[in-house]
Amino acid sequence: MRPMASSLCRLTCLAFLLAAVLAATPLLGPLPAAAGNVSQAWHEAGFDEYDASHWLVAGFDLDTAKAWRAAGFNASAAQLWKKRRFTPQEAKAWVAAGVKSSKKAARLRKKGVTPDRMQP
Repeated sequence: MRPMASSLCRLTCLAFLLAAVLAATPLLGPLPAAAGNVSQAWHEAGFDEYDASHWLVAGFDLDTAKAWRAAGFNASAAQLWKKRRFTPQEAKAWVAAGVKSSKKAARLRKKGVTPDRMQP
């Protein structure tokens, strides 16, 4: 019976952890009342529900998501670059210069290196 109790404890802990994560997610706040308008606006901008949900969960509003997508980034990649205070245009320039890591680009930028000084 001991292994079963241990499994039950793990399952209970996971359930509490999931509940805590869901409770902390901003999408579960006031968004549902306006979800219809948000969904329609995102759809009209060319995002399907799957993509829109990724951008929203990553913390992007529609206009910012459109700018990052136009620069060639998905929500996950854009979130990493934005976290390091790059604009979509700056991130695109670094990637075009051969620097695909936002962390590496941030280190280079801190040293005064610019994408146009990189050898692709």
